Amino acid sequence: MDAQKLKFMMSVQLEIDKLEAVLGSNHQDVIASKALFQKLSQTEIQKKKQENSKSEYCDELIPIKLNTEVIREHLSITGNNSIDYKFVLNKTVKDQLDKDNLRMENARLRISKESELDRFYDFCVNAFYQVEQLINYYYGTKFPLIEDLLKHLESIQYTKFENGVEVQKNCFKRNSFNPEKSIDEITIGSKLFAFRLEFYNVKYDYTGTNLDSLRLVRNEGQHRCEVIKNNINENKKLHNFFKNNSFDTVHKLIEKLKFTVEDNLK
Repeated sequence: MDAQKLKFMMSVQLEIDKLEAVLGSNHQDVIASKALFQKLSQTEIQKKKQENSKSEYCDELIPIKLNTEVIREHLSITGNNSIDYKFVLNKTVKDQLDKDNLRMENARLRISKESELDRFYDFCVNAFYQVEQLINYYYGTKFPLIEDLLKHLESIQYTKFENGVEVQKNCFKRNSFNPEKSIDEITIGSKLFAFRLEFYNVKYDYTGTNLDSLRLVRNEGQHRCEVIKNNINENKKLHNFFKNNSFDTVHKLIEKLKFTVEDNLK
């Protein structure tokens, strides 16, 4: 085996070792990756020694290239779906939720990225995509007619202090100049705010606040989030979100939202 090929195979072995360090030797993805690498190695060991022309050398690389592509493809998707969305009856929505959930878990395990913040940012962005899909699915299913949904959102109120006086405010006001004609024309911020008031409006329950923080993470972008994480004066709400949350707490947050939507659509 020539030096270039040996170096390449050693790099693949290193990736498998990293994967094993994260998932453990008994994980199905680790076992499958090791089996593929073993097959690749045996392909080399069993080759007969012979003089190679240029064309023969190209032919010799074919099985190695094919097996390596399979390994690399396998290594690029290291996670498994961590939330069961079988209650979602719309196939398009369910498929998108499953994809976003898988991308979220891949970000958690993407050990080739050096910065944990990079991985956590991607994790949170894909978590928010699931939030958006779940909120839209809930309101779209609960209120198939847009007028019914608009009236429902307008009926939800919250308490606000203005000049030291407690006043009741409506959480949503329709666009009088260009009325919303579909659920997609209502901003996710408005729908999420209404949902928070309906289901998570309890003292010391920060579920709604953290769900909205995921929206802000998506809006701010990766570089701004890095600045905010290190400076409370940039955005206190997001700074505290990064300070107090982890991969596991965000996962539990999405799972809690999923159960809330599922339970209230029964």
